[in-house]
Amino acid sequence: MIFICYMLRRYQKKESGFSIIELLVVIFIIGLISSSVLVSYFNGNNQYSLTQATQILAANIRQAQNKALSGQQQGVSPYGFGVKIVSATQYVIFLNPTSAPSNDYVEGSSQIVETISLPTGTVVSPINQRIFYIPPDPTTYLNNSAGAGSITLTITAGPLTKNVVAYSNGKIEIN
Repeated sequence: MIFICYMLRRYQKKESGFSIIELLVVIFIIGLISSSVLVSYFNGNNQYSLTQATQILAANIRQAQNKALSGQQQGVSPYGFGVKIVSATQYVIFLNPTSAPSNDYVEGSSQIVETISLPTGTVVSPINQRIFYIPPDPTTYLNNSAGAGSITLTITAGPLTKNVVAYSNGKIEIN
């Protein structure tokens, strides 16, 4: 009888612990949870960059519009202020002095007030779009044309996109 009890205890000790299948299942579950957390983190970063770039672009267009409304000067008498999309990752706020009046960005005579680079991972399209405001109203010129219409600037970060729409009546909208 003592021998049987001894063998049963010895057999029970071998049964305690984890099998290789149990360990593999736990490792798989941990890996699955970790990968979903990483995907969620990267999507959150893309969303943040996209929102940031969209808000900054809309604010800079409004800044050019406000400078035209106030007639704010940059050391010269301004004819008007504008925003030009220079490349997929960069745009400029510019002014045209009264000595060189134009409703468009003119290389050499337009003065760059500020150059803005988009956050890493974001791009804007289409390029070479221009929005220009002439004080005192301000009159809005979209791609050197006054009148009814709008310009839609699309900002992309990974698979996500948002639009900044500038209307000829001066309204700026984020979609």
